[in-house]
Formats: sequence, C-alpha cells, structure tokens
Amino acid sequence: MGQSGIINLARAYPTVATSFPTDSGTAGPLLNILSVLGGTSTSDDSDGIRTTGAGSVVTVQLTNRLTGTGSTIGAATADIVTFSLGASTAIFRFVYQIVGRDTGTGDGVGYTITATFKTDGAIATRINTPFSEDDESASLVASGVDMVASGNNAILRTTGTAAQTISWKAVGEYITV
Repeated sequence: MGQSGIINLARAYPTVATSFPTDSGTAGPLLNILSVLGGTSTSDDSDGIRTTGAGSVVTVQLTNRLTGTGSTIGAATADIVTFSLGASTAIFRFVYQIVGRDTGTGDGVGYTITATFKTDGAIATRINTPFSEDDESASLVASGVDMVASGNNAILRTTGTAAQTISWKAVGEYITV
C-alpha cells in the first residue's frame, strides 16, 4: 500500500488552540493554560448566558440574575436586593426564590415571589400586588416577603418575626422589554 493518500493533520494545526473568541473579547492560553470560570451578571441578555474573554481567562456568565443576603432581628424589614430600573421607559418581570433560617432555633422559611414593575426612566411603579408562595415553620409564620418600588428601584424586602433573628438569602431573575 502506498502512502500517497495519507495527510498528516498534525502539521496543519497547532497542538494547542491559540485564541478563544467570546461574546465580548478574546482569550488565549498562557503557558498552555486557559482558565474557564463561571459567574453571574445583572446585565440584560435575552439568551440568559454570555461569555467574556480577556488575557488567559474565559468567563461564562448567567445573565439577568439578582442575588442578595441580609438579616432581620425581630419584626424588622431587610432590603435583600435593590435593583435600579434604568433611565429608559421599560417593563420588568421578577421571579425570586428566598430562604430564611432562624439562627437560634434552625427553623426556616421559603418563598417564591413574582412581581412586575414599570418605569418611565425616573420613577418605578409596581404594576400589581406580587404573587408569593410561602413555606414557613410554625414559629416564623409572621415572617414575610414583598417587592416594593422606591425611587426608580425594585426592591425585594423581607420581614422578620418578633424575638427571632433570621438570616436571608435570595436568588432571582428578571426579563425586561
């Protein structure tokens, strides 16, 4: 058999890729190492995901994400996430998952809340009463979650229970048009 039909592709391409184009920028390996990291972004992207590249790092980001933490002592409120609605007329729809844990007893709460806001670019207005699903330990039924408008912001707000200290965490997403 002859060797005339065999092509050696190893010589046609580098053994290590030299550039990685992303949605925003290009990364390249440094000493044959490319770091690929995960992250989140509050930026609006209709795909819900984007990539960025710089130096030897590619970052894959989930977009339209909002996160926050806080605590309440007693029946006080805590603003867990404050999100500016921007300088242009727009409509926003938010969906949050929230958990809270009583730091003393370990009892807990869990909520899902959805709400819609509009802005004229200067003032935020909540369109209707938010819808929430509530799961609460018996000792924390006085706790709650709400979304309110203040200035040009949509705020995720929690309310604690008298004589209890609650640690809160929230993860949410939004869409806008």
